Amino acid sequence: MRILFIDGDCLLCQEIVRIVFFLDKKAVFSFAPLQGQHAKVKLPAQLIADLDTVVLYKDGNILTKSDAAIEVLCELGAIYRMAKIFYIIPKFIRDALYMLVSRNRKKIFKRETCLYSPELQKRFLN
Repeated sequence: MRILFIDGDCLLCQEIVRIVFFLDKKAVFSFAPLQGQHAKVKLPAQLIADLDTVVLYKDGNILTKSDAAIEVLCELGAIYRMAKIFYIIPKFIRDALYMLVSRNRKKIFKRETCLYSPELQKRFLN
């Protein structure tokens, strides 16, 4: 089971979900907001409180920040598996870049929500 937890009020996060949904031809991923009930069941409280962090719940393991982003790409298969090359960059650098984007995402993407297609809505757990 692979669940991508996102800030449900973040337009950038919602757009990322739309892209992952489009590329996820094998329907590997489900999605859930960090503010939802499913997050409360699957994740530690400190991760739920940190809305700046995307969280990937994969077969009982929890990945965050750049590790989650890289793993999502790798799970999409095909050429996206090449994202593993980013693991050669030290984690503290990858995560610093991740947090730079994350902390500024609501300044760049002003709208709060977008509408999901009915097919995508079916993949949401909350």
